[in-house]
Amino acid sequence: MADVPTASQSQSRSQPKPSRPRPAWVDLPPNPEPTRAFGFVLDHQCRLRWAHYFLNELEKDEGTFTPEERAEMLDALEVVIMDALPSHIYHALPDVPRVRPDLLPVAHKTLGDFDDYVFALRDNSTHKRLHAPLTKEHIEAIRKALGLPDGQQPKWVRMPVYVRELFV
Repeated sequence: MADVPTASQSQSRSQPKPSRPRPAWVDLPPNPEPTRAFGFVLDHQCRLRWAHYFLNELEKDEGTFTPEERAEMLDALEVVIMDALPSHIYHALPDVPRVRPDLLPVAHKTLGDFDDYVFALRDNSTHKRLHAPLTKEHIEAIRKALGLPDGQQPKWVRMPVYVRELFV
């Protein structure tokens, strides 16, 4: 006759043995920050040139400004172009894949002001952004639209993730 399990034996069989603790699910933010980006590095002179461009466009609508007003507006526009420049380029080049809605600060070896920003063509924040469809024609069109020298090429740069919240 076969052994019939007792009540205590059947309870131990129905409950699984405790295994190693399971880690809690980590929710990623809706827009994870990149640690590296591939794109055109824009220095202060380039951003200042674009600030002048946007100021001239504003003067067409608003009229001329005094020299003091122009100086104040240029300071403000250097911040505004962080979002305005990518929008301007994407509007002018509708076939270019849209990776970032803003310019990203480039990480420096020493902390301080960020002098350079990158117009990202790819970044490592998501799989989709890392593998954005990018052609040589896209790169050349963006370089020309940004008004960069013929020899300047996009490159991979490190992002200072720990300070991005300052720019949000």
